[in-house]
Amino acid sequence: MAREDLFNDRLYSIKSVASVCVRMDKNGTMWPPAQFRYPPLGMDENAELDHKYYFALMLKNSATHIPTIIDNLLRVFYHIGEKNIFLSIYEGGSTDEGHTTALLGDPLKKVLDAIGIEYHIELEHHITPDLLNGGLQPLKAMYKANQRVFNSVVMMGDDLWCAEELLELLFQSRGQAASITCSTDVRVKVLITLDSQLMSGRSVCYSKRTRY
Repeated sequence: MAREDLFNDRLYSIKSVASVCVRMDKNGTMWPPAQFRYPPLGMDENAELDHKYYFALMLKNSATHIPTIIDNLLRVFYHIGEKNIFLSIYEGGSTDEGHTTALLGDPLKKVLDAIGIEYHIELEHHITPDLLNGGLQPLKAMYKANQRVFNSVVMMGDDLWCAEELLELLFQSRGQAASITCSTDVRVKVLITLDSQLMSGRSVCYSKRTRY
């Protein structure tokens, strides 16, 4: 199976709530703005530079958002290259009767395994979990075990829904030589850029942000 077909088959299976990027094909993995603006983030470019990304996704009571988050993460991973990524998902303290944890079980693992994404998923049941340290624990463990280093660490909650927003965040962070960034930075680094794109008539993103 071709790589693009493999990703698109996985996107079909996720059943995202909605495509939250304007003018972006519902199940397509690539879209025109990414091809023109984000070549430095491309799979081959990252492989050539041996640039590795560590994504820490920290969730709590996020069942409504998870399908769309994973859908758009996979679109980003397709662009930057699944072999250049480690995905850490940490869930803790959810009080939604198991709906969040149910979406982080075997079906999601099968999707990630099929694509070839390296990952660690940890589900906690403490009422007051340490989401930050939980999401970064595999990073610390890999460094202690074999000095494994990641060039870009991306910390995320359920507040960043759009693939193009995330790519823009990575683009800006790489441009500033930042080794760590988080989804809340989108308000500073990305929205200004998207405002200028809107004025120029380019496709832009919108997202519904729900805080817990």
